[in-house]
Amino acid sequence: MFRTTSDLLDSLSKYANPDMKIKRMVQEGSLFRLRRGLYATTRNISSYLLAGVIYGPSYISFETALSRYGLIPERVYACTSATFKKNRSKTYKNDFGVFEYRDIPAAYPLGVRLAEENGIFYAIASPEKAICDMLYIQPKRL
Repeated sequence: MFRTTSDLLDSLSKYANPDMKIKRMVQEGSLFRLRRGLYATTRNISSYLLAGVIYGPSYISFETALSRYGLIPERVYACTSATFKKNRSKTYKNDFGVFEYRDIPAAYPLGVRLAEENGIFYAIASPEKAICDMLYIQPKRL
């Protein structure tokens, strides 16, 4: 389901130029770039299943988790995740969508559960944890 560049280079070593073969596979649509050095082998995968693979350790939270629980009516356009001790926000854009990562304080494992779908495990915040994460990132007002 997921392949690294080094894994692909090893499996394509019989080609004269394995890097070009990877580039052609991406152009043909048989390989999908997630981020530098990481690819998906199928297009039929939900973005929230990819979030922890693209940048980790992280867990689905904020608007994405609240939407999955049916707690907000708005459509969510980016897959938002929380990270711990990264000290910066990151955004990745690829064929699967936009992935945003925000740093939160040290209470990482509290309120985070492991879920599984189609053989892929992912971490997601409980509804309460997602709300707390949302409150944490709101601008402080006096």
